Amino acid sequence: MRIDTQVIDGLECVVLAGGLGSRLRDVVNDVPKVLAPINGKAFLYYLFKYLEGQNVSRVILALGYRSEQVEIWLKENDFKFEIILSIEKEPLGTGGALKQALKLCQRNNIIFLNGDTYFDIDLKKFYLKSVETIGCWASLAILRIKEPLRYGTVSCDSFYRIIEFKEKSIVKEGLINGGIGVLNKEFFLNNMPLEKFSLEKDFFEKFVSKGAIFGIEFNSYFIDIGVPADYEKAQIDFK
Repeated sequence: MRIDTQVIDGLECVVLAGGLGSRLRDVVNDVPKVLAPINGKAFLYYLFKYLEGQNVSRVILALGYRSEQVEIWLKENDFKFEIILSIEKEPLGTGGALKQALKLCQRNNIIFLNGDTYFDIDLKKFYLKSVETIGCWASLAILRIKEPLRYGTVSCDSFYRIIEFKEKSIVKEGLINGGIGVLNKEFFLNNMPLEKFSLEKDFFEKFVSKGAIFGIEFNSYFIDIGVPADYEKAQIDFK
């Protein structure tokens, strides 16, 4: 594995923003989920402002559903980093969308983020710990929450390795995937020959048994606007 050990002048990120937003249709049905309005601004605005403050210099924005609306929005808004578009011609799944976007990345170790979650972690710290300290193929930023039934949980050993993903875990509290990860591009492209696949099912769950996926815990603000209740909560939080 080739590791980027040089001084980080600017992080490179893939933002996965091509989802249909089906669970939000009752409250947001005229724009893609990343453009869902939060206090008069698109959710993507807040996510990009977060990335501006995290030493990010290049963003690969993976789009699908209603991508033309995001393209128009980008022309009307300026950010401090370079933005490259990766647009699905047909639905590729989260894994396929990431694979297509990775081919546009310049670095070998890439940060990826879900376009419908906001997890306020120190990206540089996460990147360095993932790549230089652990030396992993992939890592996930995880957090502990109460009643994680909606997300499912992850379990880690004492060496930070994720040893299990559990869906629909009925527990009082647990660790969940916070929607941010670091991925070794070379490893991913060489080991995932499919073009359409699920990142969670076909990559994470496949390689967790090989000790290749690590979890790094953060105690930071987190919200996922994918359901109406949390979308409404964001209206309050983001004031």
